[in-house]
Amino acid sequence: MNITNSILWKLEIYTHTSTVSLNVENSIIQEAQYSDSFWYPWYTGTDNIELDPKFMKLIIRGDEEGDYHLQDWSPAIGAGTASGAPTTDIEGNPRPNPADSNPDMGAYEHPLADPAPEPPSPFDLVYPFNDTTIVLTRTNFLDTLYFAWNQSIATDGDKITYRRELTGDLPEYIRFIVTSDEETTTNIYKVPYHHIEHYMHEAGVDVITGTWTVIATDGTLDTYADNGPFKLTIDGSQLGIEAGEMVPETFALHANYPNPFNPTTTISYDLPEQAQVTLGIYNLLGKQIKTLVNQSQDAGKRIAVWDGTDDLGRQVSAGVYLYQIQAGDFIQTRKMLLLK
Repeated sequence: MNITNSILWKLEIYTHTSTVSLNVENSIIQEAQYSDSFWYPWYTGTDNIELDPKFMKLIIRGDEEGDYHLQDWSPAIGAGTASGAPTTDIEGNPRPNPADSNPDMGAYEHPLADPAPEPPSPFDLVYPFNDTTIVLTRTNFLDTLYFAWNQSIATDGDKITYRRELTGDLPEYIRFIVTSDEETTTNIYKVPYHHIEHYMHEAGVDVITGTWTVIATDGTLDTYADNGPFKLTIDGSQLGIEAGEMVPETFALHANYPNPFNPTTTISYDLPEQAQVTLGIYNLLGKQIKTLVNQSQDAGKRIAVWDGTDDLGRQVSAGVYLYQIQAGDFIQTRKMLLLK
């Protein structure tokens, strides 16, 4: 009988004759065993080692134990021979693994012998197209900017996560209010136009430009979009009063949208004339917690965005809040509900 790539350890092997019948090679063994009252070798063969194989029991679930596997520091890892070895272990895992190496001794290939990890598969950006220019206007400020790409596949079955990469002006104005949205397992992310408009308005910027791309990662290795980065320009120069737009006849503070909201809401108001405008957020005790606007503004329809934070940048608790505008002699207050 021939035995290869095996572990013969702590076995009670008895023979009844001195005739050797076992040929053991490339295995972990014990050197001798009892037979009646005599010691004598019970095998022939070469390239064997007499070392503790460092077994451990595999835990299946709870306290249930499975078969013996090799610990990370077992001398049996990679110590077998590929000659005549089966192409899989007892669980169907490739053997040897990686290819062109030596298999492990024993019934199971150890995870340390896994092949070199491969990065996520190639993928392409889809939308917005390369060299796109988006013009922001008062009629589309409630629209949404969608970024989309083809999905990448993890060759080893790991979960794929995507993250964005923006360059130029874009990182300053295309922001996520919720930090957890900066990475996603879906092949799309979106940013409302009015968020971009808000940040551009605060900075006094009319046009921003830069590039965008997406990186797929399995937590270890990254793959950049094959056809990226794409150039993107956002033109906010049309955000003033457009041709043909009527100047509001009266001051007004409109209902915020959405309401209730989480985490952001848009507040719109009308100015029939130039005025010094202050727009603030208050709690129900009347304490001002956030200043959204404090500047002179021309006549027209205006908007502001509240992201649920106070003047120190801290997220406020859920509940009812007041928002109040003062423009010249005009003062108006409304309620809104922040959800968590």
